[in-house]
Amino acid sequence: MENTVTAAHNFSLPTLLKQGDFDVAKAPDAPLKEYFALLSEIINRAPRVIDSLNKLAVFDDSEKALKDLADMQTLLAMAGCDKLAAPVSEISCSDKDSDMAHAVPQVMAVLNEFCRIFTRLLTARLADGEPSVYGGTPLQNAYKQALDEVSKEESSRKLKILAVDDMLFMLSTVSQILSDEYKVYELTDPMMLEAALQFVTPELFLLDYDMPQRNGFDLMPIIRGYPEHKETPIIFLTATGTNTSVLKALKLGACDYLVKPIKAKLLRQKVAAHIVRKNRFNIAS
Repeated sequence: MENTVTAAHNFSLPTLLKQGDFDVAKAPDAPLKEYFALLSEIINRAPRVIDSLNKLAVFDDSEKALKDLADMQTLLAMAGCDKLAAPVSEISCSDKDSDMAHAVPQVMAVLNEFCRIFTRLLTARLADGEPSVYGGTPLQNAYKQALDEVSKEESSRKLKILAVDDMLFMLSTVSQILSDEYKVYELTDPMMLEAALQFVTPELFLLDYDMPQRNGFDLMPIIRGYPEHKETPIIFLTATGTNTSVLKALKLGACDYLVKPIKAKLLRQKVAAHIVRKNRFNIAS
């Protein structure tokens, strides 16, 4: 595996334990900072792995993509993420000259799961400069302490999404689809957008197009007017899927456009993928 310089971050061990993606108990015993550096390296390499999985799905640059997956498999295994390390290993060990068509469903399944775990890992990362409560404690000792704290931790540290739609039923549907992974804030009145942004800084926006007083297109320049939301992903959810409306949304800076009725699996995939892309520019900060 190639050597890279990764900005190491601290993580909330109780959050990692609650999420259940990383079996810390199976990780090699080492100073806690080394384990956190390993998790930071997984975050650092995640966008490259996402690109590699997408390339494998269309049989593009398979040799390099398989190498990227093999490197990630090593990191995942060391971090105790067995449920993802195993299928990644199976794909990375494939013969690059074989017919990859049969492997496409598995590649897509791994891509979806990787995006899900990556976004959850981001929620467990502490803010820049925020120290670990365990200091220089060895990993296994810190793990035992964190187990005791899991029941006491009140915050789930979920990434935030702001959904704007004048139909309460649609907001409830979106919230049900995404609430396991994200904290969804629901806004039925588009005129209250600025007020809502005083209290929440979302990682992604979901906007309805057809709303009274302000439609989704009207909200786009308002959102982009906030410095912290110059690059925040915006996905349109609408019953209007004409080429003209899609092109206008993309021209205004939307990253995606989903036509109602919304398919739960597709929405989860799109949200996770766009949050990954957003964070590719922030992972080393």
